Amino acid sequence: MRLLLTLGSLLAACTPRPLLLGAGTCLGWFWCYVVPVRCALARAQVRATLGVGAREAGRIVRSACVETARNTLELMAWRRFLHVRKGVPWYGIEGLGNLEGAFARGRGILLLTGHIGNFDLVACCEARRGLPVHILSKRLKSGGANAWWMATRALLGVRILPDDAPLAPALEALRRNEVVALVLDQHSREERAVESPFLGTPARTSSALATLAVRSGAAIVPCFIHRKPDGTHLVEYLPPVEPARDGGARARIEATTRLCLAVLERQIRKHPGQWLWMHRRWKDRDGRSLVPLPSSRAS
Repeated sequence: MRLLLTLGSLLAACTPRPLLLGAGTCLGWFWCYVVPVRCALARAQVRATLGVGAREAGRIVRSACVETARNTLELMAWRRFLHVRKGVPWYGIEGLGNLEGAFARGRGILLLTGHIGNFDLVACCEARRGLPVHILSKRLKSGGANAWWMATRALLGVRILPDDAPLAPALEALRRNEVVALVLDQHSREERAVESPFLGTPARTSSALATLAVRSGAAIVPCFIHRKPDGTHLVEYLPPVEPARDGGARARIEATTRLCLAVLERQIRKHPGQWLWMHRRWKDRDGRSLVPLPSSRAS
């Protein structure tokens, strides 16, 4: 698997960008209509949380399939990221003042993000631009794919912190005034997960980001990427989220998590076709879906 991915990445890096995006579009349509893995689940989740009809839900899921395929091919062509420090036409940034202001506080930065747009591209490109980026990351199920992708991230300068490891390494990075990035839009199985609605539907969310914020005093800076109509990317650093200050530690962690979820919700509603709807986000403590599914195959 690792050898195949290495060969595939070499081919992707040599493919002209318009052709690469076109191939991603074709793969996305193929996924949506020929091998629609988790597409029924995705449509059910769109309808339950956004309150749209079947036709609009289908359009959003088709767009999500296309974006996921395009994103994957772009990440395969990771050698193009090597030149991002010099400036590349397909990668723009807004709101750098919010990031610089957070650095000036000297307590580290917690980068709040989610599976919107090509979120992994941000970490890789920002690391190449010189940002000291650590990611709390899950392991891929395929051992070969996981080894290849973790090695590729490391080659680009991204430092990986396993999401099931203690928080001490993340706290150390924050004390050095570095960046720790976390995605907050996945279902959490952790014992101390925060139970709170997400897009209006009950969900369980990791408490890691808020716990790090409460324990370290680090700034929480939302960072999101979306693809523009011309196929290029725009990264936005938003104003910091002010953590909750009332109550005990657990109350502040829960309240801060909800503040962060509200930021994520606004981004998903703004770019619904670029979020990863195929993930089973809404489950209870025992893993049962909290969104009515059309069939058992969608799970």
